[in-house]
Amino acid sequence: MLNWKTLRRSLLGESADIAVPPNIPVPAFPKALHDFCRMAEAPEPSPRALGKVIETDAGLSLEVVRYANSSAVGLREQVASPHQVITLLGIRRTRLFLLQTVLGRIAREARNELLDVEAFGQANLERAHLARELAVELGCNAEQAYSAGLIQDFLLPMLIQQNLEVYREYVETRQVEQTLVEYEQEVFGWDHAEAAARLLAGWDFPDAMVCSVHLHHRFRDLLGDPDQWRSEAGAAAVAGLIPGAFPQEPTGPRTLAMLDEQWPKCQLQSRTERIAYQVDQLIDHDALPALSARLGFEIETASEATSFG
Repeated sequence: MLNWKTLRRSLLGESADIAVPPNIPVPAFPKALHDFCRMAEAPEPSPRALGKVIETDAGLSLEVVRYANSSAVGLREQVASPHQVITLLGIRRTRLFLLQTVLGRIAREARNELLDVEAFGQANLERAHLARELAVELGCNAEQAYSAGLIQDFLLPMLIQQNLEVYREYVETRQVEQTLVEYEQEVFGWDHAEAAARLLAGWDFPDAMVCSVHLHHRFRDLLGDPDQWRSEAGAAAVAGLIPGAFPQEPTGPRTLAMLDEQWPKCQLQSRTERIAYQVDQLIDHDALPALSARLGFEIETASEATSFG
C-alpha cells in the first residue's frame, strides 16, 4: 500500500522545509474551507463541528445553504444552516461544493485573454469525473481522486495572469511536443503542479491530494511504479491528459489512445467522450457545483464491469 507521507516527503521534503517558489501569486483561500478540509479527514468528523466552521465565513455559509435549497439538489425540505446541509448531503458532497465554489472564484478573479475561464471550469469537471471513475476501477479512494482531478490546475489562471507574456510565448512558439511543465521548469525553475502542491501542503491538505496534484503531469514516472500508478495519483494523471482550455499536454490525446489500446476493457476513450458529452449537455456556467452534484450522482451509480491496469 502506498505511503503518502513518505511520498510527499520525497517530493517536497519535511513539512518545516516546504516553501512556495518565490514570486508566485498566492490565492485567497478561505480559512473556513482550509479548516473544513482538515477536520473532514478525522476518523469520525462531526457534522455539527464542521457546520460551525463553515459558519465562520458568512459568504460560504450563505452559498452552501442556497445550493442545498436549489432545485438542482432536490431536497424535500428547506435547510437553514450549514450543519443541516452536511447532515442531509454528507461531508463529501459538501466539501466538493465548497472546493468548486472557491476554485471558481479564484479562476474568475484571474481572468485573462489567454484562458477561457468557463472552458477551464468545464475541463476541470471532466477531469475530476474521469479521475473518479478510474479510481473506482483501480480500487483506490474515488473521492480523493475526484478532488485531485478538480484542483490540479487551480493555480494556473493566476500564474497566467501574472506572467501573461511568458505563457503567450509558450502558446505561440512552443516546441511541438513540449509540455507546459517542461516549459515552466525551463523558464521559472518550477512548474504549476509543484507550486500548487506546495501551497496545498502549507494549507494542511491530505498528503494523497498533495502528491496527486504534484504528479499529475508526471504520467510516465507513475507508469514505472505500480503502487503509484494504481493510486489516486495515477487516476488524476490519466485525467490530466484530457485537452483543456489551455494547452498543457500536446501528446495527451495520443497517449489516451495508447492507453485505450493497452487496457481495452477500461474503454478509456469512450468513457472520456461520454463524460465530455454529459458535461457539455448539462453545463450551466453559473452553477457548476450543481452540475457536478447531478453528474457525479449519475456516474457514481452507473456500474460497469471493467478493469484498469
